[in-house]
Amino acid sequence: MKILRDLGMGYKNKNIAQKYNVSPSYVSKIKSGNKSPNIYIPKPIIINVDDFAIYEDDLEAMRALLESRRILTGVNDVKEFVEGRITYHLTQAKIYTEIAKKLKED
Repeated sequence: MKILRDLGMGYKNKNIAQKYNVSPSYVSKIKSGNKSPNIYIPKPIIINVDDFAIYEDDLEAMRALLESRRILTGVNDVKEFVEGRITYHLTQAKIYTEIAKKLKED
């Protein structure tokens, strides 16, 4: 894959061959499609959603389970969490604002 990446970036066959310790003819064959690199690409697993049936009583049972498991936290924990989320989003907004300024300048 690295050889393909370097080919895509326009490097010369000779330089790629030296970099990855292969022959220039091997790089040329990969480039022309006569040779495939030795990589394993697993076949995707296809899951048929029709095999899974969800019924209304299953949803009700799940809802009841979640409601029975209340999580109690202190006010300070909630406050710390909310302040952390606010800080995170303000930081993100500042980053995007700076990027937008740079793009306007160009």
